[in-house]
Amino acid sequence: MGLVTRAIVFLSVAWLFLLWLRSASHPAWSWPCLVVGVSCPHGTVHYGHMEPAYHAVAESISRVVRQGGTEGAAAAAYKDGRLVVDIGAGRRLDGSPYTPSTIQAIHSAGKAFESVVIAMLVDRGLVEYHAPIATYWPEFGVNGKANVTLSQLLKHDGGLSYFMDRTKVYPADLANLPYLDAKLANMSHCHPDQPDDRYYSPTLRGLIFDAVVRRVDPRGRSISQFIREEVIVPLGLQDDWFLGMTEAEASSDRIDRFNPGGPSLAFSRLAAFFFDWTGLGSRVPPTSWRTIPMLLDANSVMRVGNEHGFNQNFDVVWDTVDTVYTNKFSSRAAPCSSSNMFANARVLSRVFAAVANGGRLDNVTLFSEETFKKSMVFDEVHANKLERYFLVNLTITDGGWWVFYPDYTDAICADGFCQADLSQPYPFFGQTGWGGTLLMFSPEWKLSMAFVVNTADGGFLPSRALSVFNTVFKANQE
Repeated sequence: MGLVTRAIVFLSVAWLFLLWLRSASHPAWSWPCLVVGVSCPHGTVHYGHMEPAYHAVAESISRVVRQGGTEGAAAAAYKDGRLVVDIGAGRRLDGSPYTPSTIQAIHSAGKAFESVVIAMLVDRGLVEYHAPIATYWPEFGVNGKANVTLSQLLKHDGGLSYFMDRTKVYPADLANLPYLDAKLANMSHCHPDQPDDRYYSPTLRGLIFDAVVRRVDPRGRSISQFIREEVIVPLGLQDDWFLGMTEAEASSDRIDRFNPGGPSLAFSRLAAFFFDWTGLGSRVPPTSWRTIPMLLDANSVMRVGNEHGFNQNFDVVWDTVDTVYTNKFSSRAAPCSSSNMFANARVLSRVFAAVANGGRLDNVTLFSEETFKKSMVFDEVHANKLERYFLVNLTITDGGWWVFYPDYTDAICADGFCQADLSQPYPFFGQTGWGGTLLMFSPEWKLSMAFVVNTADGGFLPSRALSVFNTVFKANQE
């Protein structure tokens, strides 16, 4: 082989290698962008509303799109009961602009709405946080579950992580409530002889809460109906929130698809093959290098979940990380509040502006200040109870709010993408969602912030959202 030929071969291999690295870092980019650098994400900001003091947020979210491995994202914030930020950036996966009104799957961030519902039911005297679920659903109190409370369910602390017999629930089962309720009522406690704080499957918790709400609500409404009629409509958000979509809603062009790839797509697939082939870990691929310990830890969300049905329990809404159920029209109809909710950042920030204000916003009261205080109680002794699953300092209040301490932001921002300098004197509260959704609120600052995105990155570690939230928070300190 001549020198010229060898040089051509070397340069070709080097170019392919660089192209592979680029595709791993930016899976949502088009081939013209990857090959010749045209038609790349440009981070153009699409304004809904933004007060002058928050102008730096536009550059922050634009940077997320340009450098964060996503095509589009949106952020919104409320301060002292008023909307101060409502912007989108980049484009949807079909190439159209990603505006503040784009509807996106928010995955586990929907669990925060379950906390709102239970707080409202507590406020009305229909349930109590520390009462057993069997108090309101007697059939549920069998197979070791008699003493499992609503608060334990909210805190992933009730031993209901998965079906011990790997029961599967199919699409037709969701419409057959007597059958579905019987399956849930007869499930066994996963660890009846010891405390269990494993993170629940993406769907199981929401279906149990739905059954409880139907039994205690005087009108017998589902959790989807309750949220829409008692929260969404009063707050004027009925056009931007969905749970259990109709066929027409599910096919709406306002909904963006979700790309599960993320910046480490190629790496994660290689790592997943290695762990599966060697038998060292789960077949679920890591979403970044920082999630590898989760594959090696026998108690982690990935290991426990995969081995006990995290991906198999509910075929209707969760197949694998490679098949995104929220992209399927048929699956969008599933009314599972824990994983199948759709909204935009404006909806999340407005609902949790009410929560940050003790349950009230404008002329709408969701629950009283007294109930809000009950929901915010948490045990400092168990502040790290879920650290082994999410690699960060994390606890959950009695009402189901995740507590984000300052060192949570330090851990999330360790990769350098965001600056861990929120400098808050108090913890924030809220909920994450698979792929990068994050909502946070602070009662002390009367501040709520929400971030949604159409391409996964980091799994449970939302550094992109925190980079935007840092900018919002700084604006409140200036």
